Amino acid sequence: MNKPRRLLLLYVLTLFFLVPGAQAGEPAGKGILLVASKGMRDPNFRQTVLLLTDHGRQGTLGVILNRSMQTGLGHLFPGVSGLQDGQDTLYSGGPVSRQTLVFLYRAQSKANEALHVVDDIYMSMSAEILDGLLRREAPTRDLRVFQGYAGWAAGQLKAEIERGAWHVLKVDPDVVFSKAPEKLWREMINRATALEAKAQPEPVALLATHR
Repeated sequence: MNKPRRLLLLYVLTLFFLVPGAQAGEPAGKGILLVASKGMRDPNFRQTVLLLTDHGRQGTLGVILNRSMQTGLGHLFPGVSGLQDGQDTLYSGGPVSRQTLVFLYRAQSKANEALHVVDDIYMSMSAEILDGLLRREAPTRDLRVFQGYAGWAAGQLKAEIERGAWHVLKVDPDVVFSKAPEKLWREMINRATALEAKAQPEPVALLATHR
């Protein structure tokens, strides 16, 4: 891993582990989906579904799950033959640090340069981990690679939810690696509105329970 990427990874790791509750092994906001409301005006997030990878007093981080890009992984990694099967979509993870590759993957155990998100899902920016995943027999199985990520300052996301910009759902791990991301927002917005019609807890209250 080159020095700039290693420094960036260390910065993100520091941010994650400084979140209150994380040092005690608590999820600190992991396991939450944000679903953009029908009235979302910000073009960065219109009709998006995001996985929150962390939420705490210092802010919130996440990645957009359903915004695929025209560039495939095969273009970025031409030496990996397994990426030539058309299932190598690169995703836009958010408007922050678009030049940075971030990825989610499933594994039975946590690697040193990875962050546990929920269940068997991990997040990393490690070139070594990504290289190993891409050289598997099925390189894109349970793997999502993103350019950039989404971030909110402390209190910013809470204010957006209170304004009605987002619906909040508990995550279904299979949603993270959906085989039909183009249908994901419609599916999640229908699920969110149906739950809210049944008098589920207020979105901000649900978010607070995951800190």
